[in-house]
Amino acid sequence: MKFLQKSPSKQIASLIKLNKIALVLHLMQGIAMVWLVQAIGVSASYDVTVNYLSFNAATENLEPATNVLFSINFAWLVASFMFMSALAHLSIVT
Repeated sequence: MKFLQKSPSKQIASLIKLNKIALVLHLMQGIAMVWLVQAIGVSASYDVTVNYLSFNAATENLEPATNVLFSINFAWLVASFMFMSALAHLSIVT
């Protein structure tokens, strides 16, 4: 409860300092993830698919069909989350 006993100006200064630290940490984590993905060559790619029913004219039945929409690299997705988090902390600090 020591935090609640501070004056509002000291609380804001403390929160700005905390966000600056979080900004630097998230930015470093994002850079480290991008570097590791490039250095190791991780290809954790997953397909995003859509499943639907397709009409088969020969049998006159509906049959399940799957279509791949796109592939996404999970490592790049996680790294982009770190950069978005750093951007959010930057918007709070400035």
